[in-house]
Amino acid sequence: KIILGKKKVGKLQKKLVRSIVKDKFGYETIKFTFDGSDSYLEFLHTPQVKNFEKTTYKVKSLEELFVFTQELIKCKEEFDARYCEVFVSAYNPEHQQVFFDSGLTPKGYIPSWECSHDNLEFSDSILFSIFNGKISEDIQLIDQGHELLEALGFSSDSIAEPISYQTYSFVEVASRTALIKKQKMVKRGALAIMYTYLALLFLSIVTAVMFGPPGFNFIMHTISELGTSQFTPAPFLFDLACIIAGVVTIPYSFFCDDVRKSSQKHMEIISRSGLFFGILGGFGYICVGVFSVERGGPNGIFHTISAIVAFTGFVFSILFFSLHALIQRNSRVKLLGICGIIIPLTIFILNGVLATPLVEWFLLFSILLYTVPLNYFSLH
Repeated sequence: KIILGKKKVGKLQKKLVRSIVKDKFGYETIKFTFDGSDSYLEFLHTPQVKNFEKTTYKVKSLEELFVFTQELIKCKEEFDARYCEVFVSAYNPEHQQVFFDSGLTPKGYIPSWECSHDNLEFSDSILFSIFNGKISEDIQLIDQGHELLEALGFSSDSIAEPISYQTYSFVEVASRTALIKKQKMVKRGALAIMYTYLALLFLSIVTAVMFGPPGFNFIMHTISELGTSQFTPAPFLFDLACIIAGVVTIPYSFFCDDVRKSSQKHMEIISRSGLFFGILGGFGYICVGVFSVERGGPNGIFHTISAIVAFTGFVFSILFFSLHALIQRNSRVKLLGICGIIIPLTIFILNGVLATPLVEWFLLFSILLYTVPLNYFSLH
């Protein structure tokens, strides 16, 4: 994988300049540069046919190329361009990877495409392009094409099958969160804390059912009553579980946000909203453990507010992370996004309307069934 500096990318994005020069025939030369740098990416826009072509570029780092390619895709959307192409050196796989990650795919290998003016050496290139619509599967050669193949010694029966391209991995913009997450001790510690919470929650339920006063059940008793000595001999189990879960939710929210980082502004807003509500839910859950029913203040006001903040934070964190999943191409990810939007939010609303212990338990389990796998996979 290619690791890019997030801070450097952010600084370059602020220095990015776009210039457009239009000639008398209507062609537009669009150029991206940075203030105080001779790096650039330039291409010709043909408005009549909505094409981007004759692309050339010069960069000093992969971060510069990354910013240029993101701006190229943004420009394609703004001008509603149907076709965009770039010839990339066949000897520079890192540049190929950056273009591939931005959405352009390799369409052809062109030998001796570039010629060095210094030593008159020819070099090979790979054509990367992105376009609207689909390529016809019934492409026919024109007469000149047949003549060229015959001149090169190919017959119509010996034309090679299309070459399958290798799979490129994605470019990763490294942040502090990504670097921290790569540490094995961090992964193991985060997973251990999550499993500890689940174990404590399970033990608190078992303790209340097995060793508490007879009759504890999900229909008649709320979740918070696991933290009262009236219904369980070990209320500290639930209080500790809440505090641990609240603490571990905060870094997990950063991990989930890091997985969903995007150069698109609306995607970034969605992801950051999920991060905000995740942190809010974690803080509320910590307060649920600290301000248990027995320490909840006058009429349990501190505990009630903490529970509302926790449920609200978790449900809306799931909602925003699910919106991000919903707009992905993978059908399984889309299904996860749909479930994350509909199920917890629906039960959350029902809990507000009905306010029964059973619905509250359903709400907790719906949150756990989504966040536990989400947190687990955010580390991988």
